[in-house]
Amino acid sequence: MKKYKTIPVLFIILIACVALHAQTATGTSTASIVASISCTVGDTVLDFGAMSPDEDNPSTLTLTPASPTIATTGGGPNIDVYDIKPKTAAQFNVTGNDNATYSVVLPQSITLANLDIDGFFMTVTNFTSSLTSNSGTLVNGQAAFYVAATLNLAAGQPVGRYSGEFDVTVSYD
Repeated sequence: MKKYKTIPVLFIILIACVALHAQTATGTSTASIVASISCTVGDTVLDFGAMSPDEDNPSTLTLTPASPTIATTGGGPNIDVYDIKPKTAAQFNVTGNDNATYSVVLPQSITLANLDIDGFFMTVTNFTSSLTSNSGTLVNGQAAFYVAATLNLAAGQPVGRYSGEFDVTVSYD
C-alpha cells in the first residue's frame, strides 16, 4: 500500500516544479492612423501641341516631363510641330502624411480618339514622370510631379482633335 501513496505525492511535486518554471511575457500592440494619400490633376494636361504628320511614314513625338520640349523621331522631313498650341506635361498633386514617401504607377499605353472624325485613333506610350524611379516624398504633406509620354502617329494621320484619358496611381511606400 505504500507504493500507491508515493505516486500522488510525486505527481503533486512534479506539477509544482513545472509551475515554478513557467514564465509569462507581455507583448505590446500598436497602430498609427495616417492621412489617406490622394492624387488630383494639377494645372496642366498632357498636350502634345499641334503638328502635321508625314504623309508617307509613321512618326513619334516625345514630350519630356521636365520641360515642354518635343523630340521627333521616325517620319520624314515633312513632319512639322507648330508653336500655335502649347506643349505641356500633365501635372499631378499628391497630399498625405508629412514626410511620407510614395510611389507612382503610370499606364503602359492609352488610345486617343479623333473627336472630329469617327474611327481614327493614335496611341500614347512610354509614359515617364518627373520623379526619380517614380518615387517621391511628401513635404509638409504635399508634392507635385509631371507626366509625359510618346505620341505615335500613323503615316498621313487624319486631321482632327484627338483626346483620351489615363490613370496615374499613387500609394505610400
